[in-house]
Amino acid sequence: MACLSPASYLFWAVCSVLFEVFLVYHLWSFDRFKCLRWNSSSSSQSGAFKRVMTYSYLISIPLLMVFSVGFAVIKYQEGYTEIPIYGIIPKPYPLWTQEHQDAVLPLMIVFSFAFSFEMVTHLEELCFWLYLVNSGASQRDWFKSPYFKYWAVGSAVALISMPLICAFTRHDVLQNEAITFLAGAIGNLLVTIGFAPVLARFPKFLDALKTDGVDQATIVRLTKFHEMHWIRIFCRIMFVAPIIALGADGLQGRPNLWGRMVVVDLLSTLSAFGCMISSAITLVIFFPRSIDGEVRVKDAARIRRAEARPRDSPISDLKRLLPDFSDAKRLLPRHGTASPRRTASFDLEVQKGVLAEELPAFPVSRAFAVGAPGSGEPRGWAEPPPAWTSSPSPPPPPMQHWDTSRLSPVPPSPSPSAITVTRAGDLPITTVVPASPAPSSAPLTPLRRQSVRDEFGGVMRIGSFSSASTAVSSSHNTLGALTEHNLSAHNRSLVNPAVHNFTSPIDVVQYHGAGQSNASRFTFTRR
Repeated sequence: MACLSPASYLFWAVCSVLFEVFLVYHLWSFDRFKCLRWNSSSSSQSGAFKRVMTYSYLISIPLLMVFSVGFAVIKYQEGYTEIPIYGIIPKPYPLWTQEHQDAVLPLMIVFSFAFSFEMVTHLEELCFWLYLVNSGASQRDWFKSPYFKYWAVGSAVALISMPLICAFTRHDVLQNEAITFLAGAIGNLLVTIGFAPVLARFPKFLDALKTDGVDQATIVRLTKFHEMHWIRIFCRIMFVAPIIALGADGLQGRPNLWGRMVVVDLLSTLSAFGCMISSAITLVIFFPRSIDGEVRVKDAARIRRAEARPRDSPISDLKRLLPDFSDAKRLLPRHGTASPRRTASFDLEVQKGVLAEELPAFPVSRAFAVGAPGSGEPRGWAEPPPAWTSSPSPPPPPMQHWDTSRLSPVPPSPSPSAITVTRAGDLPITTVVPASPAPSSAPLTPLRRQSVRDEFGGVMRIGSFSSASTAVSSSHNTLGALTEHNLSAHNRSLVNPAVHNFTSPIDVVQYHGAGQSNASRFTFTRR
């Protein structure tokens, strides 16, 4: 990689720094960095696995950033030089200063560890998706599956082999650089090719879930991840293929790409794009954000802030509820002269525009009367109105109703009574008072269970005890007698429980078999 230009390393450095910023923002929006804590509410095994996968992924990006920024600084400080055969190229490694030459091996070791953690992360994804696609309801525990063992062995090999390769080839820096890049790229390419069976089987896997009646939310979630896998695999190939080409070219005695700066810069740029985009997709898959949940949290916080604000006094609330009398005095002459029964306190309150806070409670002996339109009587505080007179209106004639089952007349329900209320000089107002409903003549039938065998999945036959003809006669009615909740549980038992509880490849719940889950109910043994 000594043939890379300073601009290529600068592009790698900028991409890695920007991705680190996006990583911090995403984790803050995800759960306010709670995923970085070691303690977990889940079981010890699944919690430790999640922490290991979280840290192995999060460490690889800063290591890659240190490598790219360090080489960008060295490349720009060394600059370019002119070689008779190749022309003006970046200064080769033998012409660097001793300080910069001594910094190459530590940076390559950092890069080897970054490649190792990258392989650990993507190998775990590969093994988990193979486990999810190939395992059924009988195999419920990820930690006891052979795919978990494959990941453990492969991760150990990656973490040990990459630093050892870098350490054993340190005598020749150019060979060390080429072999380290080539070995890491080949390892990542093998993991990427391993996703081909997952991508090939995933459509049939989704069809099987639809046939088994899995809920739509699970289907949508898995379909989204399937599409993201296609994009990520393409970006992974775009990341490792240029590095393989540059590493293989560096192993030759006379590199062929040194004099072709356009090809070298293009391969380096494509590799940087593929690495950052695939890492971003991995971040989104490992830590999926719930926009709906975030909106609810923000709304709840906004409501709490609103409730914490100091409230106004009850008198101020009464001012906002009472009508505005600011224009009452100006509108009085249009309706005639003022009523002689209006008191002076009303004129005072009209001048103020609102009721004063010193105004006592409204007396019972006065009422706010509203005159009829055109009567010449203004609005104001008046004495109690005269006595109301009521005269009942004639009720409508009763109607006969017939019961179709018994062919007998049913007594009509009492109709609501109407009361006409009048006041001297005003129009009559009719008020309808509903009557209480008549009691039903049909007796109430108690809800009884027919038999124990008629009850299945929470479904009971309602009514009196009937003959055996109403019982379940065949086993094919069993599935039809399930309730919606138990039917969902029945469909869930046909597939792996990890499908329904899946949120992230690193957030794996440890499942127990049916015998283990029920053992502690009937014995005194601990789970």
